[in-house]
Amino acid sequence: MKATLLKQLREEYNQIIDHTNKTSALAVQKNKIVKELQATYVETEARYNKAKNLQEAAEKLDLLKAELAWAHIKEKEADLSKSIVETENAKGRRKQIEDKIEEAQRKYQECKDKVLELEKNHLQAASPEELNQQLQELNVKISDGSKALKDAKV
Repeated sequence: MKATLLKQLREEYNQIIDHTNKTSALAVQKNKIVKELQATYVETEARYNKAKNLQEAAEKLDLLKAELAWAHIKEKEADLSKSIVETENAKGRRKQIEDKIEEAQRKYQECKDKVLELEKNHLQAASPEELNQQLQELNVKISDGSKALKDAKV
């Protein structure tokens, strides 16, 4: 019985050794697969991080584009406001200039009427000194009226 028991133990021992060798080979194979999976994981994680960074950069670019667009709009609004103010100021100056022109034209017409009246009176006038005095007065008025008209046109 000892021999049978010894034979049985040897068979069990051999089975254990075979099983250990198979398990060892399987463990080595699994370790290779685990290393490959770890390398794949590291590579995939790097690609994921790169894609994530690209997505964040694209979002930041979109925000910057929107900010730039709004800044451009704000600048154009400021330019438009400035143009509106300048236009209003020009309208005010135009009215003043038109008023000055009208005043100068009125004065010119008055002087012209006066000249006609004086010419009419000249025909009826008695003395040359009186006529010279009236002529000098008229020339002064005409000169003033012409200057005012020129100033208003400028």
